[in-house]
Amino acid sequence: MNYFKICYLFLFLSLISFFGKASITETSVVQTTLDINNMSLVSYEEADKDLNALYQKIMVELNDQYELKKALKISERAWIKFKELDCLESESSIWADGTGSTSAVYQCFTDKTITRINTLVDRFSPFIGRMEAEPYRKKYGNKN
Repeated sequence: MNYFKICYLFLFLSLISFFGKASITETSVVQTTLDINNMSLVSYEEADKDLNALYQKIMVELNDQYELKKALKISERAWIKFKELDCLESESSIWADGTGSTSAVYQCFTDKTITRINTLVDRFSPFIGRMEAEPYRKKYGNKN
């Protein structure tokens, strides 16, 4: 693994996040690489926010089930590492660190996050209940 390549990509993604993200809206015309990167970032941040909210709901419902809660924490940490390494390494390599690599990495993050949301909804809906799971199913569908 190329440590410097990953650090460079994280730095680049952070700078994109910092500069100009607020100027892109759903009605904006996407014209530049920066616009595309920002739209990809916004999509990822929305899915990530929903995943975190779902995870917190599940953890609250699993409050008295120590072993299941522990297993979920372990699997979530492993999933985060997998998502980051898989997307950063494969997408940046496929795009040869070109101008499309940033949006490709964000899209990969988004796709994996949506898949994770669907996995958690399917696996833990008996614990969080149909009413709590339904908004996630409506928004993201089941892409597993």
